[in-house]
Amino acid sequence: MDPLRAPRVTVVVPTYNRRRLLRAALDSVFAQEFSDFEVIVVDDGSMNATREFLVETYPGESRLRYTFQENQGAAAARNRGLDLARAPWTALLDSDDLYLPGHLASQSAALAADPEARMVVCDARIDGDGGTTRGSLFAHRAWRDPTILENVFYGAWAQPSCVMVHTETARTLRFDPRFTYVEDTEFLLRFLAAGNRCILNRTVASVWRKHPGDGEEPQLFWRPEVGYRFSEMLETYFHLSPDPRHTRYEIDRKRAIYYVHSNRWRLAWPHIWGWFRTKPDSTKAWGYLLRGLISRLRGG
Repeated sequence: MDPLRAPRVTVVVPTYNRRRLLRAALDSVFAQEFSDFEVIVVDDGSMNATREFLVETYPGESRLRYTFQENQGAAAARNRGLDLARAPWTALLDSDDLYLPGHLASQSAALAADPEARMVVCDARIDGDGGTTRGSLFAHRAWRDPTILENVFYGAWAQPSCVMVHTETARTLRFDPRFTYVEDTEFLLRFLAAGNRCILNRTVASVWRKHPGDGEEPQLFWRPEVGYRFSEMLETYFHLSPDPRHTRYEIDRKRAIYYVHSNRWRLAWPHIWGWFRTKPDSTKAWGYLLRGLISRLRGG
């Protein structure tokens, strides 16, 4: 690639203490037949000599750029990558995921076929521990189409490693560092709320790797704290919800689960009751309601 000419795609890879996983991610990018790209690795404060590792592993690779920042989280790292991007389109890749062969070509072709689109989301193969395949993201029973704003309020989200987005649009919106864990979903919500068009690419073009970390920074699996952060996002943008009743239900449900798991029944109770009133046929709400009543009787 001519260093004086802007590439067609910038691949932004935020990373934090994931040197071994990072190599596989970058190898999957450099193996792409579509070669008109640059890669920006944003080192979010790693303490494992990531820079030296990249210099040793990819000597003379002109398409690779590296920048370091003090640890600020994934949102700030992605924003840094967007600020440095030279291409009109930015592909996101988490440092523990992979691109399958043809990823960049497939995503670029989908966008070229729809000039109004400002984001494309591809399907992903889901790999568990040890590389076992667990089907694809779009085929998962809990998956919802993330191109529709209403669906985001119902739990839809876009795996970052499946996203290619118009650089200037993303640079203007930016990822919000205040939203820990769900910064990608919060970005998607604002992207759609602003009237931007997102399309699906049903090609399985990424690999979403689920892993315990194996000595590196562990992956964050869905847990009650993440649900609570999601509820904060829903509360912030409640005014945009096309179905306020359901959104209030989601907020109450996620907060009830979070407070119950942290054994804070006094805080959980109003959310359990709100959940039960909205969905009185929910067996889980009934269970929490009974446990909450027992806790209240015991003075908990």
